[in-house]
Amino acid sequence: MLAPAALGVVSGLLGQHRSLFGLEIDLTLGVVVTLRVVQDVHD
Repeated sequence: MLAPAALGVVSGLLGQHRSLFGLEIDLTLGVVVTLRVVQDVHD
Protein backbone atom coordinates (compact mmCIF):
# COMPACT_ATOMS: atom_id res chain seq x y z
CA MET A 1 0.00 0.00 0.00
CA LEU A 2 3.06 2.26 -0.21
CA ALA A 3 2.71 2.68 -3.97
CA PRO A 4 0.00 5.42 -3.92
CA ALA A 5 2.05 7.52 -1.47
CA ALA A 6 5.21 7.06 -3.54
CA LEU A 7 3.34 8.05 -6.71
CA GLY A 8 2.04 11.13 -4.93
CA VAL A 9 5.59 12.16 -4.04
CA VAL A 10 6.76 11.57 -7.61
CA SER A 11 3.89 13.58 -9.10
CA GLY A 12 4.66 16.34 -6.59
CA LEU A 13 8.27 16.45 -7.81
CA LEU A 14 7.06 16.92 -11.40
CA GLY A 15 6.03 20.48 -10.59
CA GLN A 16 2.84 22.38 -9.76
CA HIS A 17 2.06 23.05 -13.44
CA ARG A 18 1.72 19.28 -13.97
CA SER A 19 -0.19 18.55 -10.76
CA LEU A 20 -3.46 17.77 -12.54
CA PHE A 21 -1.70 15.47 -14.99
CA GLY A 22 0.06 13.72 -12.11
CA LEU A 23 -3.22 13.42 -10.23
CA GLU A 24 -4.83 11.68 -13.20
CA ILE A 25 -1.91 9.24 -13.30
CA ASP A 26 -2.21 8.63 -9.55
CA LEU A 27 -5.94 7.93 -9.84
CA THR A 28 -5.47 5.62 -12.82
CA LEU A 29 -2.63 3.66 -11.24
CA GLY A 30 -4.50 3.62 -7.93
CA VAL A 31 -7.49 1.95 -9.61
CA VAL A 32 -5.24 -0.55 -11.40
CA VAL A 33 -3.39 -1.43 -8.19
CA THR A 34 -6.68 -1.77 -6.29
CA LEU A 35 -8.14 -4.07 -8.95
CA ARG A 36 -5.00 -6.22 -8.91
CA VAL A 37 -5.11 -6.49 -5.11
CA VAL A 38 -8.80 -7.48 -5.23
CA GLN A 39 -8.10 -10.07 -7.93
CA ASP A 40 -5.20 -11.48 -5.87
CA VAL A 41 -7.47 -11.79 -2.83
CA HIS A 42 -10.17 -13.61 -4.79
CA ASP A 43 -7.63 -15.88 -6.48
